[in-house]
Amino acid sequence: MAADDTSGGVLGEGAARMAITLHRRADDAPRALVLHGRNGAADSDHIRPITAALHAQGYTVTVPELRFSDANASAGSGCNFTFSAHVADAARALDWLAELSPGGARPILIAGHSVGAYAALRLAADRGASAVSAVLALSPASGGGMLIEARRAMGAAALQALAAEVEGALQDYPRHDVLPDAARITQPVALVVGAEDGLTRPADVARLAAALPRVVGHEVLEGLHHCPTGALWEAALDRQITALGQALQ
Repeated sequence: MAADDTSGGVLGEGAARMAITLHRRADDAPRALVLHGRNGAADSDHIRPITAALHAQGYTVTVPELRFSDANASAGSGCNFTFSAHVADAARALDWLAELSPGGARPILIAGHSVGAYAALRLAADRGASAVSAVLALSPASGGGMLIEARRAMGAAALQALAAEVEGALQDYPRHDVLPDAARITQPVALVVGAEDGLTRPADVARLAAALPRVVGHEVLEGLHHCPTGALWEAALDRQITALGQALQ
């Protein structure tokens, strides 16, 4: 396939079906995986800028449509979302992209938004630097308990809305937390969050940053919220992708 080709495909069948898009550079280009959050999609307004920023800096980028999202065409309903399924699908996409690397697998940068950032950090901890080169964590959730506490701070209605949208969320979410394993994430990590983000609150992201051994960038964007859209977010993406690239040299 020539440089700058874009192609789509499908991983798995039936209940395992997951759509995937590849934005390809030259065969020797560095590789990146972009992970959306709950009820996300590869072509959503807040995921496209992440993909575009990585591609503009020379990365071959894979963006899977993770299952159990009502916003994409992959298998599963959003009401059945779980952290474990999100991470498992991210791992499938990571393995698929690694197999495309000429001359053997190379470590892959993972960029994730919200629960996608949790999945990126979880894979960095579990797979190590031989599989994951770096993490770009955008509005990152360090775990489900953090998200529940954020909703509780918003009020009872916010927590009830989550329970109504995701069956078993109040039982599943607290089981998942990357903070106890943060010391194992020795790869460079960059974090960006909006100052007005009520879901992945800046104070929670600061606790995550303090627990990670190798933070190369940590930005709090004034006046911005949870989804990375707009010029200020795009500028931050460019800065942090550059910082990660320099850390990997």
